[in-house]
Amino acid sequence: MSQQEEEESISLTNVIEEISKISQQHFDHLPVSKDVPRLARKFSFLDNNLKEVNFTIDKSKDKLNVVLFELLQKLCKELNSQPITNFTQDIFDLEVNTNIPASCDKFFLTYFGKNHPVIKFLKFCNQSPVIGVLYHVRECLTNHGIEFKDCRGMWFIDFYISKDNSPCIIQRRMEQVFSHSSDKTTLICKYKFEWELIIYFDSLQINKIINVELRLKNLDYNDYKECTDKEREDSERIFKKAFANVSKSQLNIVINGD
Repeated sequence: MSQQEEEESISLTNVIEEISKISQQHFDHLPVSKDVPRLARKFSFLDNNLKEVNFTIDKSKDKLNVVLFELLQKLCKELNSQPITNFTQDIFDLEVNTNIPASCDKFFLTYFGKNHPVIKFLKFCNQSPVIGVLYHVRECLTNHGIEFKDCRGMWFIDFYISKDNSPCIIQRRMEQVFSHSSDKTTLICKYKFEWELIIYFDSLQINKIINVELRLKNLDYNDYKECTDKEREDSERIFKKAFANVSKSQLNIVINGD
């Protein structure tokens, strides 16, 4: 890749570095217990055809503690690994206060232990991977004059197991590209884009990360009259280059459970 192409693309080296840092951090030093409760309803399990499989009766209406309990049960099943000590919904409700992250940390580490596959997996189910990668996405697009902000409530986490029995997590986000009004008092949405960070693990034990991919999932210009044909054409070209070749396989990033 030429120097010009590197400048036009999101830095893969930096993305890998951010993921590597997270893999070495202690579980309770990451915002897992803060983010997982607020993202629980945004969590999806996918089958081999990438179709969503329900893990609770209705995650949009069920009580949050029910959704969290069922989420943990489903993760145990998918990763073929039981907690150190079994727990019921009643025990979960008694010991976990989702408004107090420390209670979640204590519960996770007490019932699973720091080396459990569920714990190592949850290390990547929070804002840390997103914030680290988002910095480099923003840096690249800002160099092309593209400013954006998040779309509230449009952050999702998907989980599936590939045909070779390797777990995978997908963090998806929708962002809105904006410009300023002539008097600088209003942000005008020009279009939206959705991107995803995909992390592939070595096995159900979640010992290593073997592949990382950053992908542009969608560009949405529908119903945005402020975006001209030229702006659309230019942005399509910029995004195509920005998200080109942003993947790395045959990695050997060890996930620290200590």
